[in-house]
Amino acid sequence: MVVKYFSDPYDELPGIIYWVMGSLSRITWDNVLVLAPFAAAGIFLFILFSFRLNILSMGDIQARSLGMNPSFFRIILITASSFMVAVCVATCGQIAWIGLVIPHLARTLAGPEHERMIPVSALLGGIFLLLADSLARSLSSAEIPVGIITALTGAPVFAWFMFKNRGSGWI
Repeated sequence: MVVKYFSDPYDELPGIIYWVMGSLSRITWDNVLVLAPFAAAGIFLFILFSFRLNILSMGDIQARSLGMNPSFFRIILITASSFMVAVCVATCGQIAWIGLVIPHLARTLAGPEHERMIPVSALLGGIFLLLADSLARSLSSAEIPVGIITALTGAPVFAWFMFKNRGSGWI
């Protein structure tokens, strides 16, 4: 907010606002070539540790009783996730709600086992982002930032998930 307040309202502020809302309009194939190895490595790491994620979801006591060090794996997975998010946000800005809504949708479709949920989540996230970007580019003559579309669809979908699964213990 401080950067937005002190920025030039004619030159710098529109770029900052556009980045905060997220957009794929300035992404080039060079950006994709830089981003793809990090995303692929992160997805591979999460698929590799998917069994460990299943164990971590049972709680620390059960994980320790099965011979796993929950703190060690939690640090690895949170670091990998943070790095993946940082690279994506640095590339296209903040595109909200995908990382919150899509995993819940994937869990509903594929079940709670991470071996199936992670690939389904990655595929659904990509499809949702492409559909939202297509909608953002076609709604008006000036491109709407894709973050607006994902927020307008993600918030009601998440509210529906919370209402539908209230009391079930997994949302």
